[in-house]
Amino acid sequence: MILISYSDENRQQAESLVDYLDENIETVMGCIAHSCGASQGDAETYLSSDRQRARFDKVKAVIAIISPDCSRKDEILFELGAAWALNLFILMIFLPGIDIREMPEQLSSSPFVDVDARDAHIMLRDATREITSLLGLTEKKGVSLFLSLDRTLKAMRNEQIWQRPSSRQDDDEDQDDLDED
Repeated sequence: MILISYSDENRQQAESLVDYLDENIETVMGCIAHSCGASQGDAETYLSSDRQRARFDKVKAVIAIISPDCSRKDEILFELGAAWALNLFILMIFLPGIDIREMPEQLSSSPFVDVDARDAHIMLRDATREITSLLGLTEKKGVSLFLSLDRTLKAMRNEQIWQRPSSRQDDDEDQDDLDED
């Protein structure tokens, strides 16, 4: 199972990541679990519940989405610490404004994707392949991997993703703009 750890304010980025994984990996129902929500006390209390412990028994990889204003940063770091202690695969996705040097030293050797970095596409693709192999899953064929990666990373950066105009009026306005040129 893949555990995706994120704060409520990063829900859109997490959903984009899940879409990316669903588009590119032959996942099994229940293969992806979410850990999100507003901070509720300290991380140890949050993760000491039987439900959270049982969840970690099934987890093989943890993907954490981390932003500067992350309301659950302590909980996410605790989940990453638990994953590190259990020797699970860890992938950290740094949204704009986060630096690896801000993470605990134990996590500095874990793979990470800085969504603003030039190699973000490569790092996310490689980490996805490693997770796929680790879980014994297969990559889907016929998917435009670059477009999928590009769309996901743009969503992570909160960039506008191009979409086809939804109404005929928009089409007419676009045509008028072209005619003026």
